[in-house]
Amino acid sequence: MKRNPSRLQELAKRYLAHTISKNELHELFDYANDPLFTLEIKDKLASLFEQLEPQALQEEQQKAILDNIFNARKP
Repeated sequence: MKRNPSRLQELAKRYLAHTISKNELHELFDYANDPLFTLEIKDKLASLFEQLEPQALQEEQQKAILDNIFNARKP
């Protein structure tokens, strides 16, 4: 898989906005399942969470999203 930080960021934004397509979700999981991208994904998601409105996601919701991305099986 070719590294594309801007694509990864777009997929993460779509996931958080609940506008991600099934194919894009598979693509995001491909990034998440690749050990080369683990730190980059965590950093990007943390950055995106910080950019959201404070009321947008509670800490528990943020953790749940990260757990789903990094611990869920690929769809």
